[in-house]
Amino acid sequence: MYETNQCQTTHILHTLPNIIKKVFKHVKENTMQTIKSRRSFFKYMSVLGLASFYSAPLYAKTPQETVKYQDTPKDGKTCKECMHFIAETNECKTVEGSISPEGWCSIYFKIPK
Repeated sequence: MYETNQCQTTHILHTLPNIIKKVFKHVKENTMQTIKSRRSFFKYMSVLGLASFYSAPLYAKTPQETVKYQDTPKDGKTCKECMHFIAETNECKTVEGSISPEGWCSIYFKIPK
């Protein structure tokens, strides 16, 4: 499943420059005088916004130092109670490296009940 997501992300990242070029070419050929409404303008701008959103890697994780990760609990809060913790592999969805179930970091978020 990871390979499929990575493949899809890679495909999107490779086709995005072509899409952006087409949008700019269309806007250049059809000057603002021919765009009939604000809705059309915002449609073109939303494509540019999506392009910038998809250009960031979706699988990137934050370094432990950045989130002040520690191997001990803080105020009774532990990683095993956090919604980002993956117990099967002792990993975090957002922090890189091996994570202790008894650890804590600044992006701790308790699993809602």
